[in-house]
Amino acid sequence: MRIESFKAEHLERAGALAGENYERARKKCPDLPVAGLPPLREFAENGLGVAALEGDRLLGFLGVRSPWESPWGIRGIRAVFSPLHAHAVVPERRGMIYDRLYQAAAPLWVRAGAVSHAVSLYAYEEDSQESFVWNGFGMRCVDSVCRLSSRGDTPDGDFRELSREQWPLLVPLAAGLWTHMATAPCFLCPRPERCEYTLEEFLRDEEPPARFFAAMDGEKAAAYLKIDFGEAETFVSAAACMPNIKGAFCRPEYRGSGMARCLLHFVEKQLLEEGYTHLGVDFESFNPAGRHFWQKHFTDYTHSYVRRIDETATYTGESARCR
Repeated sequence: MRIESFKAEHLERAGALAGENYERARKKCPDLPVAGLPPLREFAENGLGVAALEGDRLLGFLGVRSPWESPWGIRGIRAVFSPLHAHAVVPERRGMIYDRLYQAAAPLWVRAGAVSHAVSLYAYEEDSQESFVWNGFGMRCVDSVCRLSSRGDTPDGDFRELSREQWPLLVPLAAGLWTHMATAPCFLCPRPERCEYTLEEFLRDEEPPARFFAAMDGEKAAAYLKIDFGEAETFVSAAACMPNIKGAFCRPEYRGSGMARCLLHFVEKQLLEEGYTHLGVDFESFNPAGRHFWQKHFTDYTHSYVRRIDETATYTGESARCR
């Protein structure tokens, strides 16, 4: 096996390999929709990708998007991310090949100033995930999917889509979500004491094509789901048949009542009537409350992992000094 830079000459074989991997994923997770892979050219042009070959056979490749600043609100660092379609490896020796690919790619990323490395992997590829865990990565995000159906009877209750004029009802819930995600074990910014959320901020952040559905208790919104028809986390969630849940919160006093589950079923039926066939959701793996809810109703198809390298390290790829 030899490792070399990922270049334009590899693109056709890489696209075929990535397509084969997605079809394997669809066999493991039948709820996944038919989806087209995006072009791979950017990963062959930014000089940050590597390929593994045996003779003329492409065993695998690993590319990343160009570095970006302040990932996930962490100021002062740069990150690179390898989305689901930016890498693929043949099934045999998969973990070992990923080991070799990351060993060759990591110095390129560090020299580009990126000390945070992230990769999205198929949930069924346990050997791929094991490779990255052994290389210092930890899980951060999950993408899940369900095939829409009229599952479950929606009990009596006030479930509705909110018009833009009714969005102010959601501001307390949006603030509650920020507070929840800022506390243990999530620890996402901002800090809990800075989780004030105004109507102006909500209206600025929540532009169409998002739609909001709520479970009402009188004139109060008890729970909500934000459904997005534009933004997508993966090439799978970009499929036209698949809107995505991009926000959700249930007031603490209503948890355990089944209200959130009934709201989800109400939304599923509404989307099914509109002609959509799938629904996606992405969530942080370190949010136990959210994780336990979503995994009751959806099937994971990606697990995303992140490694944070000590930014004081001086490793350049040619030599290293311990200090």
